[in-house]
Amino acid sequence: MAVAVEGTDRLILQLPLFHEDHQLVQEVVVVPTRLYSQDLFAPAERRLAEEFKVEKRAVEWISGRMAAKEAVRLSLKRAMPYDRAPAHNEIIILPPEGERTGPPQVAVIGGTRPVYSSLSHSGGVAAAVAAMSTPLIGVDVEFIEPKNSSFLGEVFTPGEVQELSGIISDQVRMVEVVIRFSIKEAVMKAIGTGFNLDLHQVVVTGGVIDGKIFHAVALGPEAQQAFTFGSGWSGGVFCVGHDVIHNVFGTGKSYVVASTAFIQEGG
Repeated sequence: MAVAVEGTDRLILQLPLFHEDHQLVQEVVVVPTRLYSQDLFAPAERRLAEEFKVEKRAVEWISGRMAAKEAVRLSLKRAMPYDRAPAHNEIIILPPEGERTGPPQVAVIGGTRPVYSSLSHSGGVAAAVAAMSTPLIGVDVEFIEPKNSSFLGEVFTPGEVQELSGIISDQVRMVEVVIRFSIKEAVMKAIGTGFNLDLHQVVVTGGVIDGKIFHAVALGPEAQQAFTFGSGWSGGVFCVGHDVIHNVFGTGKSYVVASTAFIQEGG
């Protein structure tokens, strides 16, 4: 649920993430997609933004970094007794070296502990999460709109499509399709594969307990192999959660925000 709005340019969501007996809360920062003052960005960030030939892409890139900076500041405030939180331009969010896009790499000027982040943008908003405890986090934001049968076949396995088809309400089904797609994207970011992996390799199922909808994630063999090889982690689960937000920043649109974090068994 949304728990704080500061002015009109930042929304903080506290998303409960679940998997069976595991539960945690992840803070997601949502900001509008727009131009922000250059003073908030480090020279390297400004140079990369200027390389985009299409202004819309540049604005989305900038907004994603702005959301990530806000998320990193929140994470640092929670974990460390800062007298002064790092300024925005002291938090540098760049893609992997030599690339324009890719998993965000976080550097904090004067920082002594690693910070990890994930970001997303869609339909006029950008969202981000950050953590110091694990790099295996992911976030996704999606504009809610109807999806056709071709999309369903590309994104979901036959079993997932059958489960979704069992939802009687067209409106509820439309939203649930976007929720499960968004969860898949968040998990694939946490795995580190992005869309280099077949979406059918991340299976999202749902159910209702005590009147509340929950979702569970299972990795297919290719996803499991890519995850274990890339991260060196195993023996854990992905906790997932989501929220649906409406008309934020005057967009007149509704969005799904999905987030995930990997929890080691016994953790």
